[in-house]
Amino acid sequence: MSSKLSGSLIKRFSRLCILFAAALILPGMNVCSADYDPRRDSSVYFRVKDEGMRIALSFDDGPLKGKTDKILDVLDKHGVKATFFMVGSQAEYCPETAVRVVSEGHEIGNHTQNHKSLAALSPDELDREISEAETAIFEACGYIPSLFRPPEGVCTEKISNAAKYRGYSIVMWSVDTLDWQGRSACDIAENVISNVAPGSVILMHDGIFARSHTAEALDIMIPKLKAMGYTFVTVGELISESAYE
Repeated sequence: MSSKLSGSLIKRFSRLCILFAAALILPGMNVCSADYDPRRDSSVYFRVKDEGMRIALSFDDGPLKGKTDKILDVLDKHGVKATFFMVGSQAEYCPETAVRVVSEGHEIGNHTQNHKSLAALSPDELDREISEAETAIFEACGYIPSLFRPPEGVCTEKISNAAKYRGYSIVMWSVDTLDWQGRSACDIAENVISNVAPGSVILMHDGIFARSHTAEALDIMIPKLKAMGYTFVTVGELISESAYE
């Protein structure tokens, strides 16, 4: 058995242990308070306090053949690792692209199975959106994600509880590039450069079906951010080695 497969199996077994423990307290997980604020939830990350100059690039809604590949090409060109929050149905549709993401050393997060608006779902439907995406990603590329990002950036207490029940840390962002709006590469890059700070999580998209300039923006901004002293890490590395903010 390869070390990569063995590591995936160990990670999957650990997740099952988490689920078993969580099942013992599941009835309490659906009790939500009216004043819930995700920014006060220690399991929800927007940015972190970082004494260095580390930042993390994250990409939502993929993988998408062609779009994700162009982004991977640019990341490889500049020696940057990033985090891809994948939609399970997209991983099923583009498994070869998901495999490329993993093989090139990037991180994968869970972005649900069908990218639905989660707030309107029942607890069972919400759990299926998360668990089915996890299965789809694992079957596509052998990776078990430990990070979760809710679609549309909507994080209610119900959604937070459902993700934590499955053993996830929830990751939002502190810099929104708005690349999905079709903005020019220069506008996207300038938006990031003007708003970034140490510990930032930057939101971009590789799953945009319409014309986008995300890859071109990366090619502009990565050298500039490096020249400013920033270093790029995955989201998992950023939140595991820095203080929560």
